[in-house]
Amino acid sequence: NVKETGAPVILQASAGARKYAGEGFIKHLIQAAIESYPNIPLVMHQDHGQNPDVCQGAIDLGFSSVMMDGSLEADGKTIASYE
Repeated sequence: NVKETGAPVILQASAGARKYAGEGFIKHLIQAAIESYPNIPLVMHQDHGQNPDVCQGAIDLGFSSVMMDGSLEADGKTIASYE
């Protein structure tokens, strides 16, 4: 239990989870967690953002951590050359 341990919390969502749940739902989820546990450190992490727009969207929603994944080209299938 977060209140008992006081341990920091990391919540994570992928772009697919954001799309499935809906941006508004995720935004309210973040806000509710912060309001419910104001004394507990909380991080909302965007996992494997496939492009800058996905990452910026996460930041705009209130995510405090973003991981940009540049391993694939824009088609989502071709391995990136990193050139």
